[in-house]
Amino acid sequence: MIYSTEKTLQIIQKKIDLDGSVYFTRYGDGDIIHMSGTDLNGKKIDKNRADGGNGTKYTPQLEKDLQTTFKIEAPNYLKAVSLFWKSEPGMSKGLFEAFPYKDKLERKIRAFTARTDWLNPVVFHYLITFRPDLFDPFCDKYIKPLNKLYIGCVNPKSLEPIFGKSHSWIETIETNAVQQTDWIWEQTQKAIEKHKPDLIIPSCGQASRAITGRLWKAKYEGSVIDFGSLVDVFGGRASRTWIKLKGDEILKRYGH
Repeated sequence: MIYSTEKTLQIIQKKIDLDGSVYFTRYGDGDIIHMSGTDLNGKKIDKNRADGGNGTKYTPQLEKDLQTTFKIEAPNYLKAVSLFWKSEPGMSKGLFEAFPYKDKLERKIRAFTARTDWLNPVVFHYLITFRPDLFDPFCDKYIKPLNKLYIGCVNPKSLEPIFGKSHSWIETIETNAVQQTDWIWEQTQKAIEKHKPDLIIPSCGQASRAITGRLWKAKYEGSVIDFGSLVDVFGGRASRTWIKLKGDEILKRYGH
């Protein structure tokens, strides 16, 4: 079962309220496929093929990193997975509707866990589009006031309407950022030591999952929240269908 977007947000907020921090990471269809090492038809992934809006290329190291992070089980390590969720008002094909091939994805996940309850992977994408009455108060309370480290290719200045000021920024490449994973991790460690962020926002495609797992292993005590492709809206990157459909509307609302 995949929780609704509103229930997912409530779970994230409750964890922060009770414990002071939370890890929230998202596994899309590309993550699940690369984690398994085979495509939806069971064929070994072509290393030269670029997948998804981030142009990610498969590597054995990426497969290993995704498996490692996916297997983390802890109360404060929250995972969202792209399987099947009930349609919510406004959802349609290309606009947050669940993938039609969820059975194939589910079979891949069963190789790693028997767990059946997951958070919703489009929680922030959906809420900023259709429920800003929930998204904006969340950011106002849990994101904007914090000392933040942002990791991604979109300039954090353009994200200030939703996140507030980012106190440090690790600028990544736009496509296939997984090739920078080790470099990103080195820079993250330096930024933590220098700036002591309360919150890290990794928005660098599938490298985000790898970095989140390394932060957990390193016992980083702040929060880590993955907002995914939402940041592309503010960077002028129409990397997803939903951004092409609703991006201009969102930008107008936030004064862009």
